[in-house]
Amino acid sequence: MLNIDLVSPEGQLIEARQAQYLRIPSARGELTVLPGHRQGLFLLGKGVMEFGDSKKYVIYKGLLEIAPEDKINVVAERVKDIAAIDKKELDARLKSIEQRLLTETLSDQDYRAVIDEYTDSIAELSAI
Repeated sequence: MLNIDLVSPEGQLIEARQAQYLRIPSARGELTVLPGHRQGLFLLGKGVMEFGDSKKYVIYKGLLEIAPEDKINVVAERVKDIAAIDKKELDARLKSIEQRLLTETLSDQDYRAVIDEYTDSIAELSAI
């Protein structure tokens, strides 16, 4: 059984949650962790984190530590419970992003910010 902790700048969101598996987005694709997985540190990407029960979260980058004795530490830049995602608001945000990309001339910095907002929105969309 895995023993999972989830921490973000908001604080400790999950402490010592036991689960049969953890599915989480790494920087190189989805990673599934089962009991007995090799130890290591992994960069996280944006996407859906799920484990054992029906609870799912959207993770926006971070680090995953797989420690001895199936101890799992997830440190995320930002986390959103999928129950907090509003589909109408998400659709409106995606339309606004599309409109900005089609109609505005953006600086490199603004373009990166819009694309980052877009990838956040796509990660949320994939969760619902």
